[in-house]
Amino acid sequence: MSATDTPTLYEWAGGREAIDRLTQAFYEHVRRDELGVANSQPGADPPPKAPVSRWGWGEGPPYLPS
Repeated sequence: MSATDTPTLYEWAGGREAIDRLTQAFYEHVRRDELGVANSQPGADPPPKAPVSRWGWGEGPPYLPS
């Protein structure tokens, strides 16, 4: 099999139509998720120094709060 025969990830996933369906389905679930607006709804008071995970290639071990 040559490199030209190998589909890209985009092609393998189904192209634009499939990505559009995936995006629509994902955000429909987000809109119905009661916890999805916990820190962004009107009147929310999120903690000022909430820990945030770091991500990067070759990072390890999993995130541990400091």
